[in-house]
Amino acid sequence: MLLLTIFISFISLGLGIAWTLAHRTAPAARPRRNALVRPRAVVRGLLVCAAAMASAAAMAQTSPTAGSTSGIERREIRAQIKPVRLTLLSTEVPGTLTVFKSEGQRVQRGDVLLALDCNTFEAQLKKTAVEIQAAEQQEQVQRRLFELNSSGQLEWEQAQFSTKRLRAEAEVLQSQLRKCTVHAPHAGVVTEVRSRVGQYAQAGQVLLELADTSTFEAEFLAPSAWVRQLRVGADLVLQVDELKAKQAAVIARVADKVDPVSQSVKVTVRIQRPIAGLKAGMSGSVDTSRLQP
Repeated sequence: MLLLTIFISFISLGLGIAWTLAHRTAPAARPRRNALVRPRAVVRGLLVCAAAMASAAAMAQTSPTAGSTSGIERREIRAQIKPVRLTLLSTEVPGTLTVFKSEGQRVQRGDVLLALDCNTFEAQLKKTAVEIQAAEQQEQVQRRLFELNSSGQLEWEQAQFSTKRLRAEAEVLQSQLRKCTVHAPHAGVVTEVRSRVGQYAQAGQVLLELADTSTFEAEFLAPSAWVRQLRVGADLVLQVDELKAKQAAVIARVADKVDPVSQSVKVTVRIQRPIAGLKAGMSGSVDTSRLQP
């Protein structure tokens, strides 16, 4: 439609130029040449029209039309498969690793994933336990002296405070000892390890990655023009590249924000009944036949 409009416009322009040149007033001293000017003017106008049409056609081929689709609509919609639960595990206290699960090992909730050498904390806890015993004996002595009016109440209270302080220190050491062992928060597979037994781990350093492989989901970017078709609960089909098989899925979440640059929206789908061999990190394409408006 746009090319037809451009074609008609430039035909009219060319004919107008030709009519103007053919009917301009010639000098009186040269009347015979006026007759020759008209056909030449017509030819000249037609040549101008043809050049303008060629230029318009070239511009129409290179410039996008109003009905063209955005870049993401012309591309294949790609999806990335990932586990629903993916946990990065680290320690809250520093120490040397003595127990560490290997990559690919399957664990159950509560299993020990890694442990640190915490002999220092254990020794400090034993020392504090002895100090608590001595403080409790001193507290009993001060209480007895206070009852016999041989000591003041202040001395007895100071002995009580000393016992309470040592007991609080023991609780801190026990908490640190518990943090020397990291248990699996959920069942899954160790998908990545970032350290080894015998290495020193800093507090907060990510040491391994635990993935729950019982449930998967996938993410992809859809054109913002498809928002009305992206309904939670709608069925989709994914073509998994690595397995060359189709996987059923259901839309679980649609982002509330549209990317203003790519004019796309993030969509998360829940995998229904994972096919055999499906793994995190696989990719595929989305069957968009049900989504396109």
